[in-house]
Amino acid sequence: MSLLLNRLSSFWSRVNGRLFPALEDANVEMTPKLYKFVALLEFLQIELFVPHPSSYQVGAKPHARRCLARAFVAKAFYNAPATKSFRDRLLHDNDLRKVIGWACRGDVPSESTFSRAVAWFADIGLTNGVLEAQIKVWLGDTIIRDVATDSTAIEAREKPLTRAKPKTDTSLVETASLMSDDCAAEKVLIPLTDSVRESPADASLIDTVSSDVELVTIAPLVATKPDKATTSKKSAKTAAKNKALAQLYTPTEMTRLDRQIDQLPEMALFELSTACDVGCQTNSKGNKDYWIGYKFHVRVAEGNLPLFAVTTSASVHDSQVTIPMMKITDRSVTSLYELEDRGYDAFYIRKAAELSGHIPIIDFIRRRGQERARELEPDRAEHYKSRTVVERFNARLKDEFGGEMVRVRGNRKVHTHLMFGLLLIFADQLLRLIQ
Repeated sequence: MSLLLNRLSSFWSRVNGRLFPALEDANVEMTPKLYKFVALLEFLQIELFVPHPSSYQVGAKPHARRCLARAFVAKAFYNAPATKSFRDRLLHDNDLRKVIGWACRGDVPSESTFSRAVAWFADIGLTNGVLEAQIKVWLGDTIIRDVATDSTAIEAREKPLTRAKPKTDTSLVETASLMSDDCAAEKVLIPLTDSVRESPADASLIDTVSSDVELVTIAPLVATKPDKATTSKKSAKTAAKNKALAQLYTPTEMTRLDRQIDQLPEMALFELSTACDVGCQTNSKGNKDYWIGYKFHVRVAEGNLPLFAVTTSASVHDSQVTIPMMKITDRSVTSLYELEDRGYDAFYIRKAAELSGHIPIIDFIRRRGQERARELEPDRAEHYKSRTVVERFNARLKDEFGGEMVRVRGNRKVHTHLMFGLLLIFADQLLRLIQ
């Protein structure tokens, strides 16, 4: 921690001794708000991560993308509701325009250029690259005590994805049972396994047994609507037999959390849904809140420092994202404790945390058959209170840095919009350590 403070003090001395006097010599009227923005902009140095345009590009010369990147940081800092209103501010605010890098009003690009620029920044992963580099520079050799994970709802102005009803994956038994009413029961060849021979529950399904195969009688389902007087016990018994037989010869699939234990984190995140849809969550009062848009998952270290973030569909459960996020953050920082709420109470999440060398402190959910949920041990319950750091981050992102006013469409653009605010919070929280 002392090494980190020394680095921050050196940065602050350079800004106060060189940058601010240079801006005053350039006739830039520095207000307290502009002083803070200049310090954060110099801390991030986002323009260094924007590649230069190719010299062999055909057509009109593109606008300076580096200035556009600084402009989007300014838009998040001033919590501008839309690109149009922020562009109007740039046309009238000479000091802010000079800090961004445009000398005159004619240098400010059009609103459509801003839109194309944010799409390009999303394609090259600009904000993710800046956050990864900043974490390695400032926190790479620091041991972090607590890391909390949580998500927040992001409302979007676009139509939700309409999900088609999944087609029924009929097995051999279900296919044979869809025969018409006048078809007789048929004999189906099914390989005989040791589990079938030893299972007394399926003895009624077996007619004749040979060394390798056996003939199983599959009762057909009635295609037309049956009579109520003759369907109660017979149909229930037939359905139970078909279900038992289907379970025997259908391989059980691994759950997503089970796969993520040994899966590459990038592949695990790729499997998650990212389209705009409808989400639902229970608020603090026990009522359900619905929204159309996305869900922003973030891992926050002590000191309100964000480490990694993912934007998924609103319907994606929080537990589906935490394991790959944990693996990715472990590449850059070293942490000790995992603080998560009851939405992450799963066996494989605890197992993944222990395999990564972390101590999971996760609140318990009330399971079926329990009168009430298990309680954390007193020392862990006291430690669990530090998890509110991620809730404070989400509140600040929405209230101060544009998280509540998302006007772009598409997962990539929405994620980039939110990440500009995340970068500002990261820089601001680090600089607060020496102020």
